Amino acid sequence: MFSRPGLERQSSAETCSAIGTRSATLLFAQGVHPKTVMEILGHGDLNTTMRIYGHVLDQMKREAAGKMDELFGVATRVATKRPQEAAVN
Repeated sequence: MFSRPGLERQSSAETCSAIGTRSATLLFAQGVHPKTVMEILGHGDLNTTMRIYGHVLDQMKREAAGKMDELFGVATRVATKRPQEAAVN
């Protein structure tokens, strides 16, 4: 890869690994099925993909759970307001 002043030159293997990691992360973030990610990355089986990139999905699950908590918290607050409070807010 091209080197820039002040940056250490990376080996081709390190660069390919970084590209694979970024690609897998972006694909998972877009909701692409893990089997499709496996095929794009050229892995022989899904276990390899999940062993290497499973932590990405775990983080996404935690973020989704947090968003669900936020949604249900808002829904609960709105549902429990008295009609006059709901009209004011």
